[in-house]
Amino acid sequence: MLKPNFKKLNPRLLIAHGAIMLIFMFAFQLYASLYSVQITTAALLDNSSKEAMHEIAKKGLLNDGTFTYYWLFNGISSFAGLLTAFFISLSITIFRKWFWLNSLLVFIVLYFANKLNLTGWNHFKILFFTPGKIWFRGNLYLYFFICATVFNISGLLLFFLKPVNNFIEGYDKGKETVAFNL
Repeated sequence: MLKPNFKKLNPRLLIAHGAIMLIFMFAFQLYASLYSVQITTAALLDNSSKEAMHEIAKKGLLNDGTFTYYWLFNGISSFAGLLTAFFISLSITIFRKWFWLNSLLVFIVLYFANKLNLTGWNHFKILFFTPGKIWFRGNLYLYFFICATVFNISGLLLFFLKPVNNFIEGYDKGKETVAFNL
């Protein structure tokens, strides 16, 4: 009979990789916004999104195909980001000989949190999109691309940075906080 081995679960790894996976999810959602910036700004930034969508439709920028692809890309994007981050996390945990179930547990929790809209994206997207609306009025495509790329690079760096890995390993070795000791 299999006995659950909860001692191998590392709360520090769960927290660190969970936060990094969220960063990847947000980055991929920003990349999905590149498909139609007009719809993104109307649906996510304007207080009266229904009125803004009608204005876009009147201008001829919105048709059934564009709207369908927009919602398709946005629906898949967060899962694609989560899946990408999960594979990176899983490879790191296997390479470092950490318990692989940690990565799977984070993936499952974030998947259901995303399905239930508990990831905080609805609140954070206003923070990420508003500066672009103000500073990059002429070129929101560039703004979304830069933000998403910065998020992806930050996520990759956080996966592989030594202070983050020291923080995670500090739990296994019984050390006190070794995080951020350079």
